[in-house]
Amino acid sequence: MKTTKRNSWIFCVAAGVTIALALSVGLAGQTATAKSSGGTSGSDPQWSVQVERIDPGHMDLAHSFQVAIYENLLEELAKTKRFKQVLREGDSKAG
Repeated sequence: MKTTKRNSWIFCVAAGVTIALALSVGLAGQTATAKSSGGTSGSDPQWSVQVERIDPGHMDLAHSFQVAIYENLLEELAKTKRFKQVLREGDSKAG
């Protein structure tokens, strides 16, 4: 039982670190683009992001917990207003 709780905690921390890295890399790219173009104000988001579900591998995570993490990630990314669109895995607009 302790191993399952520990693995869940590790998964959550790994997901958080991945999100933080993705946001920081995306922001660095936006800043560089805005500086190089010279004419943009940088106030309008110009990037879209597609969020895919992850495979928990051998970790025993409840499906409802996996869905909750995915949905929360989508909501939090949309709240940042840093992306033009936050798309779900398989969204037809993601082309």
